[in-house]
Amino acid sequence: MWCRETNNNYTWLFCHLVGLCREYTYRYGKVHKIQQTQDFMTMLELLPTNIPVGHLTPVTPAMAEEYLVGKDSLASYRNYYKQGKVHLHKWTKREMPEWMV
Repeated sequence: MWCRETNNNYTWLFCHLVGLCREYTYRYGKVHKIQQTQDFMTMLELLPTNIPVGHLTPVTPAMAEEYLVGKDSLASYRNYYKQGKVHLHKWTKREMPEWMV
């Protein structure tokens, strides 16, 4: 829902996707499946015509309430990954972020 609020939200999220794909390639030495589907990436790059033009708005956390830290999206996501996504913790070619300690 946040993504489709404004054109700038959509563009930010697409750029984030591209960055995640680059990070995946760096860490694992292979191309993520989403990048292998060129038509899909090209399609996502195009801004949908029905998205309102507007400024980037604060990210809306999409997680269970138990992980929310007030109205702070960044702190909420960090809390979510520290507590709710422990099974994903693996650091390949990167040091653990200091906020994970």
